[in-house]
Amino acid sequence: MSKTLKHTSNTSKDKKNTVVCKIYANWCGHCKDLEPVWAELKNLLEPNKSIEMIEIEESEMKKKLGELKNICKQDINVAGFPTIVKICNKKVEYYQGERTLEAMRNWIQGSKTGGRSKKRKTRKHKRRA
Repeated sequence: MSKTLKHTSNTSKDKKNTVVCKIYANWCGHCKDLEPVWAELKNLLEPNKSIEMIEIEESEMKKKLGELKNICKQDINVAGFPTIVKICNKKVEYYQGERTLEAMRNWIQGSKTGGRSKKRKTRKHKRRA
């Protein structure tokens, strides 16, 4: 069951700062494995008024992703299931970290760990003469 997108409201009082979306398929084993962690995560973050957690099932994808495009002004690419995205300040970030409660909570609450948009530090090696 998916939650209605409240974020599309025009009143700033009702707006959420961050929308976290799980795009899943009922037949997907990875999605089924994620379900207990996702449920616990939703219960943990439910009191946080600035975060909205939503779910989109494969059969609703076209319609619901269209609604999300109104929030972030860009397409959300679904290459596999589950796809987890965070929309904050009209920017989309794809989650690619561990599927643990702690890792996902840290990513949602601001840590960049696990997100695709994370910049990697590179080392510069000096050439030996």
